[in-house]
Amino acid sequence: MMIAGEASGDVHGAKVIKEIQRIDPVYRIIGIGGSRMQVAGQEPLYNIEDLAVMGFWEVLKNLRRIKKILWELIRLTHQEKPDLIILIDYPGFNLAYAKRIQSLKIPILYYISPQVWAWHASRVRKIAELVQKMAVIFPFEISLYEKCGLETIFVGHPILEDIEEYKKDNAPGQAKRETDSPPVLGLVPGSRIQEINRILPVMLNAAELLKQKIPQLRIKISCAPTIERNRIERWLEKNELKDTMITDEHYSLLSESTFLLVTSGTATLEAALFRTPFLVIYKTSFLTWFLGRLLIRIKQIGLVNIVAGKPIVPELIQANASAQKIFETAYPYFCNMTSRQRMIEGLAGIQSKLGLSGASRRVAAIAVAMIDQS
Repeated sequence: MMIAGEASGDVHGAKVIKEIQRIDPVYRIIGIGGSRMQVAGQEPLYNIEDLAVMGFWEVLKNLRRIKKILWELIRLTHQEKPDLIILIDYPGFNLAYAKRIQSLKIPILYYISPQVWAWHASRVRKIAELVQKMAVIFPFEISLYEKCGLETIFVGHPILEDIEEYKKDNAPGQAKRETDSPPVLGLVPGSRIQEINRILPVMLNAAELLKQKIPQLRIKISCAPTIERNRIERWLEKNELKDTMITDEHYSLLSESTFLLVTSGTATLEAALFRTPFLVIYKTSFLTWFLGRLLIRIKQIGLVNIVAGKPIVPELIQANASAQKIFETAYPYFCNMTSRQRMIEGLAGIQSKLGLSGASRRVAAIAVAMIDQS
């Protein structure tokens, strides 16, 4: 049984499924995932689109539906009695599920730790009571779980696999190296509908201001596989941005852009690995933001800054994420080479902190070993 609750979990889960079946195609894999996990071979009990909500208020609005899925999944687990359960991030749902199937004594592997280092540190002990092994993607997470007696393995970050594969087949940064090419502003508005609705309009307004200052500026928007293209097109119709390109070639956009506006999340690490200067942006509902500020224990929210251990990329959050503020922060990076180079040098140190490529292969090996042992 493998359970992912959002787009990134679907991507990482699919790669683990492929690696498990490469080891031995006999395994039957069921659970919750998205289109990628289904293509890889998972038999879906539910789709991640039924679960993909983020934020306190947003979860409350969808609580009845989420609870219905949870109880049905518990019933199916009792019926199927899987040999192993792999939980991928998504702690609110996954930990509630793990607690309610504890009596079945099924071994649980948790892949991609909840961000307990940012908030809700009490979850560490709870996780240690519910799961048998933790596969973490950041080295600083090991000590958090080992002090509670949970066997923890650092497997490296899974995005390294994708970027390594992309770079084998492409010449990253080629467009940026061509000095006579027009500058490119890349927009990465996120993979959730609520992020598109709250963040993309502000990004587009900021892009308009930059376009007025840099008339030759080309604008490209990354469209995540979980987002219908027409949602982005509808927002574009409300702006004066002619010839804006919408693309599903995410890594090409990260590689070729002169500067990026990136919604906080894994995409900040991806941008860092391409060493493209960028700005972290996030906006959510007021209630979610207010409660988050009370609970979050770290100053920076961008993963790239957390991994670096210092602020190397500007962050504009909530009220600060206005079109004018984004424009004022981003514009110098188009004309001030010293500022650009300073950020590029900061981004260059990120890869060494994410381990080695091959996380999916390592997780699959751990999973198969756990099944053999049980």
